[in-house]
Amino acid sequence: DLQLSFQARRGTVPRELQALDLRVRGLRGGHSGIDIHRNRMNAIHALVRLLLQGAGEQALRLASIDGGNKRNAIPREAGATLCIADAGAFHRGVDAAAAALRAQFRGLEDRLEVRVQPAAPPPDAWSEADSQRLLDLLCSVPSGVVALSSDIPGLVETSSNLGVVRTRGDSAEILMLARSSVAPALAGLIDTHRSLARLA
Repeated sequence: DLQLSFQARRGTVPRELQALDLRVRGLRGGHSGIDIHRNRMNAIHALVRLLLQGAGEQALRLASIDGGNKRNAIPREAGATLCIADAGAFHRGVDAAAAALRAQFRGLEDRLEVRVQPAAPPPDAWSEADSQRLLDLLCSVPSGVVALSSDIPGLVETSSNLGVVRTRGDSAEILMLARSSVAPALAGLIDTHRSLARLA
């Protein structure tokens, strides 16, 4: 079990920014051990991709980001509340990113649902720089098969699952599960997560 705590001071949001809710639903999910080799979409990773590509060159401010409910389950749903200057451009970017996800996961995740709706202005949010830092961290966390066994064809040796992200005040709590049948490989994967945390 691995846990990262992203902490950054939040501040008030300028009135000229528009508040939006972005939600990802309809994914198959599954068990991070039994189903990890099936290449199913991770809702948290999908949400982050939609946020990054939707924003494009715009800076956004995250008010909240939440997804998944168990560290050993592939997340099926995730959502975020954000503030951005040009909501129309964000909608168009999200539509393009969602189309790319549907093409990439065609036949695997045909029930993907992506919704962008106006939201009530949040009382505060992370800064643009801290929002970008958190999204970059979540985007970089490994999730899926890391290595296959060299002894047994088709057997997953090492894997990682980005299971949960939760907003808790000034913090975002990130829960993951790393697995390996080879102890040094597991230690190396844990080092990868630690390095990402230090960079963020």
